[in-house]
Amino acid sequence: MDDYQKIRFEHNRIEYVFKWAKKRDVIAQIPIESAKKITEYFQVISQKNIPHDLFNNPRILRCSSFRIKHLHRGAQTEIKLSLIEQNKIIPFTISTVNKSPELSHICSLIEITKEVFIEYENQGFLDYKPSHDDILTQILLTHDFTLSTEVPVWTRRKSSLEQFIISKDNEPLFNCQFPHSITGHIDLLMWDPHEKCLIIVDYKPEGYFLRSLPQVAIYGLILQNNLQLEKVLCVSFNKDEGWLYDPRILLSDIDGAISLYGNPSLKWRKIIKAFKLKKKECK
Repeated sequence: MDDYQKIRFEHNRIEYVFKWAKKRDVIAQIPIESAKKITEYFQVISQKNIPHDLFNNPRILRCSSFRIKHLHRGAQTEIKLSLIEQNKIIPFTISTVNKSPELSHICSLIEITKEVFIEYENQGFLDYKPSHDDILTQILLTHDFTLSTEVPVWTRRKSSLEQFIISKDNEPLFNCQFPHSITGHIDLLMWDPHEKCLIIVDYKPEGYFLRSLPQVAIYGLILQNNLQLEKVLCVSFNKDEGWLYDPRILLSDIDGAISLYGNPSLKWRKIIKAFKLKKKECK
């Protein structure tokens, strides 16, 4: 594997290992401007030039805590089925590739995960399941379009430009300005050769993907905003099935559905209001 890097971070006493496999065949498929942004972003992370003060501050909002909860009974199932029926969430399994070959790169995430589970069984580890890192590392090593694991993302609420603009040779690279300070670590980052965009991938072994959709979607919205990308997509998956969606679903469909099924006050709903405002400003 060419250009392989492995960088360890300890944030809030939890270890995260950023692994970057910048395969030339993947980078070569990415449009020049996007490829440059991704490469520079990875270099910033590899040099540990990320805001450790944010990542180690327990008061800062963390994407991993963003959940859909406190809704009326059965609401999550109804919301999920409705969005699938509207093709705003695309469910997939290994067999999906037979009908939709353009999703083969996504379906292979499940195939690789199943292979890891089978390998554990073959080695006699019947009482143990592969860890998160086992799954992510194997996908990084064998999946043709995966770029990295445990990718840190963040926004910063500050009054000084120097606090949130990462620069190189006095030229701004990434603008992390946002009304709220947020941190997170993306499980996997991969390239979608069909849609020509990055995919934020999250491994959810328990399978309750809709509950954690705000976490994964906000990863996508942060990365899209900070790197000024035209489009990103999100995938949640486990060893049996997966779900593909545009993170902007959180700004309209999900928030609207929540308002109909209990309308709870959730911290991340304040965050999506800020994303909605930025979206209007960009029009």
